[in-house]
Amino acid sequence: MDNTAKNKIYTYADYMNYPEGTRIELIDGVIYDMSPAPSRMHQELITELVTIFNNYIKSNNGPCKVYPSPFDVFLTDDENLDNCRNIVQPDISV
Repeated sequence: MDNTAKNKIYTYADYMNYPEGTRIELIDGVIYDMSPAPSRMHQELITELVTIFNNYIKSNNGPCKVYPSPFDVFLTDDENLDNCRNIVQPDISV
């Protein structure tokens, strides 16, 4: 990789051009490789937590929704997502 590529600030537009199935996150315009698929135990814990959160929200008539990964979360104040430089996939989003 040359110096230009190392210093490039990536955006959502670049993120969307990565091959399907590539597991990456974009933080402050830097692309980070994500680990391979999570383990069975990890997924079991996430499923349990999603169930607990969802049941709590429903039992309290909360307006929130619970989403397990993969689910892109855009951390930006700008409504134009093409310029977003922070895109993550948390295990659970509420």
